[in-house]
Amino acid sequence: LVRIYLWADAELWHDEVITLGDFAIGPPDRGIAHVFRSYPVANNHILFSAVAYWWVRFTGFSLAEYLLRLPSILCGAATIVLLPVLWRRWLDRRVALLVALTFAISPVFTAFAYQFRGYALTMLLTLLAAAGVAEVSSGRLAKGLRLQLPAMVLLPLVMPSNVLLAFSHALFIVLWRGSGVSALRQIGRAHV
Repeated sequence: LVRIYLWADAELWHDEVITLGDFAIGPPDRGIAHVFRSYPVANNHILFSAVAYWWVRFTGFSLAEYLLRLPSILCGAATIVLLPVLWRRWLDRRVALLVALTFAISPVFTAFAYQFRGYALTMLLTLLAAAGVAEVSSGRLAKGLRLQLPAMVLLPLVMPSNVLLAFSHALFIVLWRGSGVSALRQIGRAHV
């Protein structure tokens, strides 16, 4: 928070303005469906744009930069907080805390985590999906799938290119658990 404090209240930059104008505020006659149907440029991080659409209405169309960016900042903060919680089993508690601290001070993470865009949401969902992979690989299929499957479904809704990550995770499940049919049976049993 100390690192991004000045950035959070800085003027919106070009891509954030496009997200705000084209998707969050959007054409007044089109409603939220416009967010899901319009992909003229890669600036539409679709699921984030839908959250932003409701967020600007919740805040009364406030254009205060720090308020607009609050959902992204919360996703970034959740990523840092959840990282040591989800990864302490594999990294040891101290190492997991050190990794979370590294994220918190990383110029790449902090430069994107505050933006009025879908990057922080993508990072949070990716953390959940990766924790799911670790759980599956440790033999905790049901717990792993509860983390991984929602993230795999939501990631492409944030940015369509995230389908590659979702595909790689689905491939991991199939390869890790044996043949595709066997994996589907095990997934079905894990949910029962």
